[in-house]
Amino acid sequence: MVTLQEVEGTTITLHTGITGIQTDAHIVWFYGPEKAEEKILNSQMFKGETVTEISERFKERLQLDRISGALTIRNISRNHSGVYLLHIITGRLSSRTFRVSVYGEYI
Repeated sequence: MVTLQEVEGTTITLHTGITGIQTDAHIVWFYGPEKAEEKILNSQMFKGETVTEISERFKERLQLDRISGALTIRNISRNHSGVYLLHIITGRLSSRTFRVSVYGEYI
């Protein structure tokens, strides 16, 4: 598990350490405060096109790198603290887990 800390209002990228994901891979990110149970991003190739669905909770905040599976969260807030789980399915399942803590800005 990778642990990351970030200040509220900034951008964070969950780097997977993976390079060159197959174009036909199915990429799914999950999130939860204690356990990653809610599907927040689902991306897969369908009839030659990439189809990506993002949950309403994270709309306009998420960006997926289809080459590495990395997830960027813009304007992160404290209610985005928790566990993030990545599944990459290419005939076999690869997983990565991240724990993100977001803190308020101290003046």
